Amino acid sequence: KKTKNVYLIGTGEICEIAILTSNLEDVKIDKIYDENFDKKHFYGISVENSFGSIVSRKKSFYILCESFDPNGSYKKLSFLKDNILTPEFMMINRK
Repeated sequence: KKTKNVYLIGTGEICEIAILTSNLEDVKIDKIYDENFDKKHFYGISVENSFGSIVSRKKSFYILCESFDPNGSYKKLSFLKDNILTPEFMMINRK
């Protein structure tokens, strides 16, 4: 079984649901990235306040949880390509 690193993009309700689900499924979330969050932790998970430190890695994937401007966040992170998962209901424009 290959280990993957899981990162969340954005804090808020969608992020909370992802954290709760990860606890039920025994999945470790490595870090949360949110440029507008001013605290160092969100539900016990370390928060990075800059997208600048995000690096695309083969064994990592990112889940977009940003609900304020998901398309804007996706555009900033488009270099992640296939490594970023977006909930269908967000209707992200991938072009």
